Amino acid sequence: MYKIKQQIDDYLFWCENIANYTPQTIISKEYILRRIAVQTGIQDIFKLTLDQYLEWKKGMLSGALTGKVHKVETVNTRIKTLRIFMKWAEEFYCKKPLLNFIMIQKVRAISVQVHYTFYTEKQTKI
Repeated sequence: MYKIKQQIDDYLFWCENIANYTPQTIISKEYILRRIAVQTGIQDIFKLTLDQYLEWKKGMLSGALTGKVHKVETVNTRIKTLRIFMKWAEEFYCKKPLLNFIMIQKVRAISVQVHYTFYTEKQTKI
């Protein structure tokens, strides 16, 4: 738990002293990130696996983690906080995660929604 604790502390220091986030935002980020660390059991943000991430997300939506079913908005806020933290850690520590699965999921979701319309040559001439 030490390495993830240090990573979160470094991020919160950056949020407060470099990015000048409000105290309430910092408190919120700290709460969310420390809960993610405990609930997933990760030791290092760079070792978070897709399975751990999906179990954590599923646990929040089903209530398996805390006995409370979280609203979709709450889950989305926590995912956003995790994504931002991972991106910051990648830049701050100059290290790529083993699998940047959150970004991959986002790309897949976008690519699924793409629909193409094909026009004949006659239809394109106006």
